[in-house]
Amino acid sequence: DLTAQKEFTISQTAKDLISTLPEQLLIRAYLSEKTHPLLSPLIPQISDMLREYEIASRGKVTAVVVDPLDDPEIETEANQAYGIQPTPFQIAGRNESSIINAYFNILVRYGDQSVVIGLEDLIDVQQNVSGMNVSLKNLEYSLTSAIKKSVYGFQSIDSVLAELQKPVQLTLLLSKNLLP
Repeated sequence: DLTAQKEFTISQTAKDLISTLPEQLLIRAYLSEKTHPLLSPLIPQISDMLREYEIASRGKVTAVVVDPLDDPEIETEANQAYGIQPTPFQIAGRNESSIINAYFNILVRYGDQSVVIGLEDLIDVQQNVSGMNVSLKNLEYSLTSAIKKSVYGFQSIDSVLAELQKPVQLTLLLSKNLLP
């Protein structure tokens, strides 16, 4: 990583966390190819960082970048299962102005737990004399925080049962009128 702030270096804490996961973790970036021109240069940076997580995890992390606008099934899953919606962006040219809907979110899913990192958590917008400057916030911090939240929120059945001190007794209540 040759950047001044080591933007693409994963901390040792993050490496330790992802390399010791007992279950598979999914990081899926929902990034529209056709997006606001100021966001387009950030997409390769996000893809590179996700790849770094995948490499550091030694096979425990699957990281993918998808464009929901290209696949209706992925878009439906993003909308319904995770509440991820496109953001409307106004694009102005010399002779025209239009609004496009684009995705710019990252999902971290571990077991039954998921955390969505939204546009406002991913980018930093600075207004200056020459216009607007859009950059990524601390992506490594956001990803590691989301991973921690989803990993510690998930408990496998094995770990729940392993923590029990006494034998478990299950009771089944069955309504006869609901039987086929």
